[in-house]
Amino acid sequence: MYVCVCNALTDKDIIEASGRGARTYDDAFRMLGAEVCCGQCRCMAEEVIESAATKSIRVESHAAYALKVCQGVTRRLGRLQPSS
Repeated sequence: MYVCVCNALTDKDIIEASGRGARTYDDAFRMLGAEVCCGQCRCMAEEVIESAATKSIRVESHAAYALKVCQGVTRRLGRLQPSS
C-alpha cells in the first residue's frame, strides 16, 4: 500500500527502512533517499515504523488510519467536523 504518494513509497519501503535502523519518519525518508513534500504521510509512516519496530506489523487503509489515529489532530486544525 502507498504510504507516501509524493515519493511513491509503500509500507514495504518504510518497513525495510525500519529494518535497517530507521526509528523516525525523517530517518526512514533519509534512508530511502526521499524528501518530505506535503507531510500528509507522516502519521501513517510513523505508525508503520512503530509497528515494524515492535514486530506487530498491521497496516490499515490510509483513510481508516487517518480517521482512527489522526482524528484529534485534524479536529484541532478544524479540518474534520465530528458527526452528530
